[in-house]
Amino acid sequence: MVVGIFVLAPHIVAFFGDERYRPSIITLKIVSFNLIFISISNFLSYQINIPCNRERFNIIGSAISLGTSLIFIPVFVRIFYHNGAALSMLFSLLLQTIFLFFTSTNIGKDIVIDVKNLFYPFSSILMGMILFFIVNWFKTGNVIIELVFYIISGAGIYLAFLIIIRDKITLELLNLLIVLLSRKFKK
Repeated sequence: MVVGIFVLAPHIVAFFGDERYRPSIITLKIVSFNLIFISISNFLSYQINIPCNRERFNIIGSAISLGTSLIFIPVFVRIFYHNGAALSMLFSLLLQTIFLFFTSTNIGKDIVIDVKNLFYPFSSILMGMILFFIVNWFKTGNVIIELVFYIISGAGIYLAFLIIIRDKITLELLNLLIVLLSRKFKK
């Protein structure tokens, strides 16, 4: 998703605005990286700290994020203008993630991670790389057509990866879809 937003930022801004909003492309690209730190922080919070009764570290991590935002937003906005708030948010989420990582590492021996789950981030990265090449190859001049094509392409690539790794929920949904379609066409 991060790669998709990063790559499609010019198209997203062109879709929602006009030429006056072109400087916000950089801001959108910066904000897209927040998804990485939010995902890691949520994983550490909800999968490690909360089940191990260590919620206090989540609160402390959130306080660190809030404190750094309050300190760095005024500084970064003066230096980087409209990108300053995005950079400040990125920096504060990075610090929160680092704090949660270090508070969660000493209990890692009690956690069992299914290796199959490592295929999801790998497939997302590969999907982003393929989408990057598609964006550089497919140009029509019409932002709406390009965005729809990129979204359908990205979803199709991710679905293919889910089928390849035999994701249980995806396979069940596909079987349900086949059953529903076969009932409809039998009539």
